[in-house]
Order: sequence, then C-alpha cells, then structure tokens
Amino acid sequence: MGPEDLVRVASYLSVLGVMATWEVLAPRRRLTASKLCRWGGNLTIVILEKKKVPGTIDRPVLAKTKGTF
Repeated sequence: MGPEDLVRVASYLSVLGVMATWEVLAPRRRLTASKLCRWGGNLTIVILEKKKVPGTIDRPVLAKTKGTF
C-alpha cells in the first residue's frame, strides 16, 4: 500500500468517525431501525459496489425506473 492509499484510507476513516460522532451527538430524527442494521447494510452496499458485483445497485434502480420492479 503506497502513501496515496494511506491518505485515502485515513481520510475516509476520519470523515466516517466525524459523521458517526455527529449522528450520535445530534440526531436529526428518531431512529426506526438500529444503527448497526442501517450501517451494516450501507457498508455492505459500498463493499459490493467496490468489488464490482454485477447488479448490486444498477439493476434494482433500472428496474424501478422502468416499472418492472
């Protein structure tokens, strides 16, 4: 891992930490689902999209816009 990669990872983790702290200290609305469930789902989508798994995001969105969902 080169220095550029370390800067990217550090930046990502810094922003994630700030946002998580902000959400805990000043939530905008009452939660309907646990944070673990929401964050787990969101991080799973990010991981799958980074791995380029076909259809993780594109197919459901396209299906919904075409009315076949």
